[in-house]
Amino acid sequence: MKRLIFSLSIAIVICFNLHGVVRAQNIQVGYGWSTDNNETKAVEQAVNMMTEGVETPELVILYTTVGYDVERIHEILRKKLGKSTQVFGMTSCWGVVTRDGIKVGEKGSLAVLGMTSPVSEFGVGGAQVNSGDDIRSKAAEGIRKAILNAGKSEGSKPNLVLIAASPGIEEEVLKGIAEAVGKDIPVYGGSAADNTISGNWKVFHNNQIYSSGFSVAAIFTELKTGHAYHSGYLGSDMNGLATKVKNGEGRVLQEIDGKPAADVYNEWAYNKYDKQLKEGGTILGPASFYPLARKVYAEGMTHFIGIHPSEIYPEDRSLQLFANVKQGERLYFTEGTPNALIYRPRTIIRRALVNGRIKKKDAALGLNIYCAGTMLAVKDRIAEIVPIINQTLGKTPYIGAFTFGEQGNIKGYGNFHGNLMSSMVIMGSEK
Repeated sequence: MKRLIFSLSIAIVICFNLHGVVRAQNIQVGYGWSTDNNETKAVEQAVNMMTEGVETPELVILYTTVGYDVERIHEILRKKLGKSTQVFGMTSCWGVVTRDGIKVGEKGSLAVLGMTSPVSEFGVGGAQVNSGDDIRSKAAEGIRKAILNAGKSEGSKPNLVLIAASPGIEEEVLKGIAEAVGKDIPVYGGSAADNTISGNWKVFHNNQIYSSGFSVAAIFTELKTGHAYHSGYLGSDMNGLATKVKNGEGRVLQEIDGKPAADVYNEWAYNKYDKQLKEGGTILGPASFYPLARKVYAEGMTHFIGIHPSEIYPEDRSLQLFANVKQGERLYFTEGTPNALIYRPRTIIRRALVNGRIKKKDAALGLNIYCAGTMLAVKDRIAEIVPIINQTLGKTPYIGAFTFGEQGNIKGYGNFHGNLMSSMVIMGSEK
């Protein structure tokens, strides 16, 4: 009997996991959320819930919608947490994801996740980006600053980097991070979002908040970490070379196989854009089910990195995209179904657990990124992802955001910016 009591006591000390709380020997984690219309009350509710799991977090992730006064949310959160806690995050489209459900308030919603670990160090960096800036150099400096803020010496390489960026600069930020720490360090996160693609998005970096810029968090840890980056769209035999791209690389695709890009794409997409070919206009909504993609083969699997066509220009029938393409690269047509997109978090979580060699019971926290375009395409069913995540991840605390672009890693190839993607980062409680 004494042995049994002793064993139970040890188990309680090592890990207590109830209502989004993880208190383990190596890490403490808590999360919280609110939909209160008052910014002060919303922050207080979310932080009070979070501190059930971690009283003095070293790092807090913040996802919030733009219905709130976002600057006010950020200011209140910083005052409530104090200077010793670093803050990283961004705005999310429409709502935020938590293990208690997708939270959408009358005015806004927010979620926070905090962590502290005696075997981990965390540092945050970032910068505002103005027109004409050398984004790559700023990104390299930003991750170096994050490394120093983690108490590490210059040149140290983190185990994992989190990223939040305003839309349009993601590829250059990833290149800058690679210049500083190498392409093999996994970088995960998303592009900040608003509700109307009107530029109201924000990213957070400790005391700074940017409409145009980026934030990075460098994580050094002895704990197991797992991550996965996944499309969920089905590949096809339809593909072609990007034979003409404006300026050689960028987000205006002019020709595929020597033909107007929109003509080729429309043919692949069952002629759904005949009207836009004549009149021009956005195709953002319907194209959510029919992205272009680049294809990567790694570790016995084919990976599609989505590229979201957003507009057709009738003058030359070119395509505006949400990710850069290079002239000469091969692009593939992919197709999504509501079921595949709703259930893809299950695949992502399983891959992340395997990638990190983390047992489900030992998962300490999760960060989920889910494309806003995909979310809007299946909005009437999006609440279904939460029980799927909860069943696959167990009682692990997690939060998530709906983003306007997704960044993740394919082992052996490096880090990518894609569209209509999803990702999961998991930290374990064991070394």
